[in-house]
Amino acid sequence: MEQSEILRYVHKVGSPIKAIVIGFDENDSILLETGTGYKSVLSPAYLEDLLFIPTSFVPVWLPEIGQEIDTVVYNFFNDTLYLSARPSDLSQTTIQVWQAYYDFLDTLEIGQRVEGIVVSCKPFGILVDLGSAYLGVIDVGHSRFNSGDILPDNRSVWPAQGEEIACRVSYFRFPSKQVGLGWIAPVRNVA
Repeated sequence: MEQSEILRYVHKVGSPIKAIVIGFDENDSILLETGTGYKSVLSPAYLEDLLFIPTSFVPVWLPEIGQEIDTVVYNFFNDTLYLSARPSDLSQTTIQVWQAYYDFLDTLEIGQRVEGIVVSCKPFGILVDLGSAYLGVIDVGHSRFNSGDILPDNRSVWPAQGEEIACRVSYFRFPSKQVGLGWIAPVRNVA
């Protein structure tokens, strides 16, 4: 199963997981037993809510080996489940926000054609209103796998703000709660 499939169907971001501390790695990350079958890691930066990340972060508390802690899925990469124990991530409100995002994803399929309105054009691509609380993104850096047409190098010929465009659902951007899109260039009538 691919990384995105794990986050979409198996270990959804925001899903609560009880974890037991089993050790620490060379980067001071906390190693956890979660019963998921994947290496599970908790960075000390994800133990508490901070308004800013200081240059040398030292958490107020560190769990002890054998201690059970409440966590939620934060990401999955390279067969590793990354977890968070931040109070804000563990809050019922945050968990419900993630559940709402996944409910929206359940209405979409990879490859599905969708219509949207251009919200803005940025150097990295185009933000698209899909008629939901979640934006679509046509990312120029992802053109090799976004199942769409390549945006022209000349940004002045990109679809304009407010323009309705057709796209193809290509992937899901879980950490930012966005939908990766491929642009479907309009067919131009040649006279």
